[in-house]
Formats: sequence, C-alpha cells, structure tokens
Amino acid sequence: MDFISKILFIPEKPAKTIPVKALTYVSKDTPPVFIYTEFNSPIKKNDVLIKVNAAALNPIDLQLMHSPLSVTAPGKKGLGRDFCGVIEEVGVNQQGKWAVGDRVCGMFIHLAGQGSIATYVTLNPDTDRIIKAPPNLTDEEAAAFPLSFGAAIRSLRYTTLDPNSWVLILGGNTATGHYAIQLAKNYFNVAKVVVTASSKNESFLRELGADIVVDYKKNANLVEALKYVIADNQDPTNGDFTYGTSETDTNPQKFQIIFDCVGGTEVLFKATELLNPKAMGSVFVTIVGDSMTTSSQLGGPGAYLYHPSMIGRRLLSSAGINGLNYVVESVSPGDWLNESYEILLNGTVRVIIDSVYEWDKWKEAFSKLESRKVRGKIVLHISD
Repeated sequence: MDFISKILFIPEKPAKTIPVKALTYVSKDTPPVFIYTEFNSPIKKNDVLIKVNAAALNPIDLQLMHSPLSVTAPGKKGLGRDFCGVIEEVGVNQQGKWAVGDRVCGMFIHLAGQGSIATYVTLNPDTDRIIKAPPNLTDEEAAAFPLSFGAAIRSLRYTTLDPNSWVLILGGNTATGHYAIQLAKNYFNVAKVVVTASSKNESFLRELGADIVVDYKKNANLVEALKYVIADNQDPTNGDFTYGTSETDTNPQKFQIIFDCVGGTEVLFKATELLNPKAMGSVFVTIVGDSMTTSSQLGGPGAYLYHPSMIGRRLLSSAGINGLNYVVESVSPGDWLNESYEILLNGTVRVIIDSVYEWDKWKEAFSKLESRKVRGKIVLHISD
C-alpha cells in the first residue's frame, strides 16, 4: 500500500494530529479572532513543536493589523512575535540539538503565517532562532525580551563603544529603550547614557543606568537642550538654560551613537551637530523612521512606504556622500540571541514587564498597548 501511495502521490496520513488554538487576523478591517486548527505529527524533519506558555505583545502587532500590507498576504495571519514554551516534539534532523522538555524562548520575524499567541507553534530553529530560556527568568520574562532586546543590542553594535563613549537614546522609556540603557551602561560600559523621556519616568530610568534624562515635554527645543548637555555635562532644567555656558569645555564631548526608539526628524536633521565626526564611526540608528511611532504605521524598513526620502538618505549614507552614518534597523536572527542568555543569566540586564494578562483577556491587553501608557512589556499567559 505504501508503494502504491507513493506512485499515485497519495500523501501519507499523519500518525496523529495536535489541536491548536491561535489568535489571528485577516486585515485591518476585521477584528482578531481565535481559530482552531491542527498540526500533523510527526512534524517536519527540520522543525520542533513548542507548547507556548507565554507570548509578549509588541507595537508591530498593532501596526501589521492596521497596515495596508495586511491585505497583501491573504488569509488568516497569526499575532505575536516573542514567546516562551516547552518543546514537545523534535523533528529527526533536530534530534541531538534539541530535546523534548527543553524550555525555550525566541521570536518570529515573519509578517504572515503563524504567530506566537497560540497553544502550539512549530518552527525550524536553524532559521527562526531559539535558545534555552535562562533559568533565572519566569516564562513571562523569557517571552518578553527577544524582540526588544535584539533591536537594542543590534543597534548599539553599529558603532564601536568604549568607556569614553557617550550614548543618546531617544525614547528611553520604551521597551527597547530600557534594554538599550542597561546594555550601554552595564554591558558596553560607556561613560555616559543620555535619554529623552518624561520627567515622571526619570527616577526609574536612572535606576536602569541613565545618567541624564532630558524631558522632551519641558524642552520645546530638544536639540538645543541636548547641545547644552554635551557642552556642560548637566541636565537642562525646564528649558531654562543657556547653551554653551561652560568656559572650560571648549571641545564638548559628543555622542558616538544616537539610537532613536520613537521616530521623528527633529533630532535627525540636527544629528551631525550632536554626533562625533562620521570618520569616528558615529551613527544615527532608528527602529521607527521619520514619523513618530503610531499603531497604524510600520516602523523600521516598513517606514519606507510612507517616507521614500528615508531610502535616499540610507543610500547616500551607504555611498559615503553625506555627513551622517544613517541606519534603519530591522531585527533579524543572529548570535545576539545566544549572547542574550549569558547577559540575562548574569543579571547584567533585567527584563521589565508592565503587566501579564490571561490570553482570553487579549482585547484588554492590546488596548493597554495601544494606549502607550506602558512601562515594559505586556505579556499574555497562554493556557489550553
């Protein structure tokens, strides 16, 4: 019978099926819904089957749902990128690398297909990278870090940082900003971390490692406030400052990197006045783009759709014919995920969680994410 089936191209019946519940959406005009489907077992030879225990929410989930791009990939698309869970089945080519019972975490980078807000996911660990979850992290913490941590460490690596370096993070109270502050101060051991944020978050951000917090709400001219910081090495106070008042600091320290986590062009268009010379490898990195981050527009390379000038700026930078090293970061798998294990295990960086919801309360969780009144990641606890 097997011989006849192969000749007639009759697919073999799976030995069993695994029921799967997943949160999905179709387009920006239809609300997300739970669907019920099945995975076949045995799974594909290069895959592992993971029972998901926790999944984190990210702004990109809202952006993809609301973006016109949602209609370019027909059918149901999964929500969620980060996750933590336990391996329940290992494909034949992954045996010896992974084992049933391994507690793992990682992320999806696909814009369509399955998401992590599901009872089970299948993936190829060679392309969708996973690691064993650090044992000192809860499931929720292990699910919360990959995407934001990856954006932060990859962005900081676009330049060379040393104990004399100054780092500017625009949007210090974003989830990615939290990791960037801690990595810059505790892992790259830079001299000074300056962040922009509301003053109500100042004590928390200083606790994470920020040296100077510039309140973007109180300083109408943010660039002048930042010039004051690098000239006089102190906080501007409520916008009441005089730039360059220091008589001794005739050659002010400038930033080696400006890492933009919120978007916009106010600082970008004056970046060369704040950065070290381009020849020193200084860089402006954005994970958002020319518009301030919203729930309806994609950030990173997705912002090219709304701002074609970003493409020109990137090309000019790559060709070396402007005065700015300009990078639009998009997180992709890499060795940084393996590196994160030791960083998190050693407590060099801690995971900040705003709140945890049962996954049947996903509407409330997404509403809070959209409100932007969040400190850290929102995580869903996944149950059968």
